[in-house]
Amino acid sequence: MFSGLKVVARLFAASILMSVALPAFAQTSSEPPRPLLVLDRVEQYVAGGGATYTRWRFDVANKQAYPQAMFAASPDLPPCGLNKTAARTWVDFFASDDRRLYGFCALGSPSDLGSIWFATPVDQPPPAAVYVVLSDRRTNRQYRSELVDMSPEALVRIAATRRAAGQLPVAFRLLERAIFARSLSGPVNVSWYEDAVRLAAAAMPN
Repeated sequence: MFSGLKVVARLFAASILMSVALPAFAQTSSEPPRPLLVLDRVEQYVAGGGATYTRWRFDVANKQAYPQAMFAASPDLPPCGLNKTAARTWVDFFASDDRRLYGFCALGSPSDLGSIWFATPVDQPPPAAVYVVLSDRRTNRQYRSELVDMSPEALVRIAATRRAAGQLPVAFRLLERAIFARSLSGPVNVSWYEDAVRLAAAAMPN
């Protein structure tokens, strides 16, 4: 009889331990979230060969939700070209047609997701939309963002937000690129063009 009571007591204790341990296990095994990709600003630069490019800079708004370990140097994983200590997680930009645009294989921390970018020749518009993929090479898991609209209309909306926040140089450059991209896509809607130009004039830095 006593042995039976001991068995019951042990089972009861084990069930209590499991109920306490399970929430902790669920928390540590939770998956990182989908990246929230946001267009931050636009700038121009001249490459080594003298060609001018537009650099489209982005931020991952929820970057702090990713653990530091995901960006640790990982010499035991395949190298990135000559870099034998590439990061555990690689980050790649893609156009909406799944064409790869650019990538990063040596980001050292989640905060570095706040300064990722791709570039286009200055005489070409950006892709219609883009997304980013974080590839964790340790776990073979990928985390893909939603598409970010890069149409001229979307660029104008973002520029208006930046202008309202007092970021005039950022707003002006976005509007300049929006007007240029729209001019390449056929006849320009006059009212849209006038609104964009008016916004650009108001955002022009002194």
